[in-house]
This record gives sequence, C-alpha cells and structure tokens, in this order.
Amino acid sequence: MAEVLIVLGILGIIAALTLMQVLTKVDKKVASVKVYKFYSMINQAVAMSTLYNGGIDGWFYGGKPVASADTANITYENNRDFVETYFTKYMRAGNCENYMVGSKNENDKRGVKCMMESGDAVIFAIYQVIGADIGISVDIYYVTNFTAMSKRHEEGNFLTDTRYVYYFSMRKETFDDNMEEVNSNLNNKIFVGPYSLNWDGTVEGLTKTGTQYSCSKKGYTFYPAYCTKLLELNGWEFPDNYPW
Repeated sequence: MAEVLIVLGILGIIAALTLMQVLTKVDKKVASVKVYKFYSMINQAVAMSTLYNGGIDGWFYGGKPVASADTANITYENNRDFVETYFTKYMRAGNCENYMVGSKNENDKRGVKCMMESGDAVIFAIYQVIGADIGISVDIYYVTNFTAMSKRHEEGNFLTDTRYVYYFSMRKETFDDNMEEVNSNLNNKIFVGPYSLNWDGTVEGLTKTGTQYSCSKKGYTFYPAYCTKLLELNGWEFPDNYPW
C-alpha cells in the first residue's frame, strides 16, 4: 500500500507539473496573439490619425508642432490632450487618467493610462528628444491584463513585468552625431514599433545581461524594454530565453 501511495504521489506531482507547463504555454500563446493584435491596431490608429490630422510632423503638442515641443510644455494635461487628439480617438480605448510609469524623471509621473474594452490598457509616456534634435518622443506601454499586472506592480515604480507589459515607441532609428547613440523620436515620420533605443542591431544586444534595457532572465539596469523587440524577431512567439 505504501508503495502504491508513493507511486500515486509521484504521478500527481508529474501531472501537476505537466498541467502547469501546458497552462503556461497557453498563456504565452494568448499573450503573443494579443501583443501582435495591439501592434497592428496602434499602427492602424496612427495611420488613420495621419489621414485626419496630417503628417506626424504637423501634429501639435502644447500649442507647438511636435518637432519643436520642449520640456517646459510637457505636462499631464498636454499629454492627455495629445493622446486623446491623435491616438484614442482612432482606437478602442478610453477612460484616460494619470498614471506614473516611474519616478526617475519628472515626466515619468505624467503618463496617460487609457483602458481598453478588453480590460487591457495602453499607457503613453512623453519625453523631450535627447540630443541635437528638438521635439518629443512617445513611449507606449501595452498591458495585456491591467488588473493582473497591478497586483504585481506598485504605481510609481518602473513597468518591468515582462509577462504583462510590452514596450513600444513612436520612433525611427537614427544616429545622432552629437550623442553618439541611436535616438528614438517622433520627428522622423514613422509609426509605432517595439522599443529599441540604443540597440546595436543584434539579438545578443537585446539579451545581454545587465545592459540598460536588456531582455534577460538575469537582469537589466533600467527596465526590460527590449523584450518586445525580441518577441517581434521571433515571429511574435515567446522564445525560450524570454523572461516570463
């Protein structure tokens, strides 16, 4: 009898582990589909916005064209007005409110969170472009399940949950001779893509341990913003080295 119980116990453990692996695989598949759908939706929304509002360089932020907006103009009120004028009007998102995406930079505290019909959320954070160019850059965080993410995250800390948070930006990769680094900015007439500021263009550069935006199970120095780029390069499927 004791041996039977031991065998049953072992089988139970194996079954539990197998079920957990199956559920994780299902969760990853659901997340990959949702992230790709968001990627398509946000780009369609921006494309539609350009039809009604003209090219991105002609958009206005705080009363100035985005190409000449400055730090002094970056307020929550201007952020919300910008988001509602050029983004949420063209996508299934509403109920926008202030949400802090971090506390290192004052502009981290001026994020705009808009809930979507599905219970997901999109959070916009706006910054001045770094370097010789003038204008603003827009970071976009897609949260696949805001309620679940909130249970694991305290507002005001950086958004680091790679299971629920996916990192995009309005950007074109350009080399800034003054800063000697790749810049991300809204002033380059391109739509939304996975976050890749300062990326060296290699898969190893996305996953190198301890770098600023590293998508590594062993850590990063700022937040794991490169994870969405890693996901894109893998056909929007989660690779084994993804920090889930």
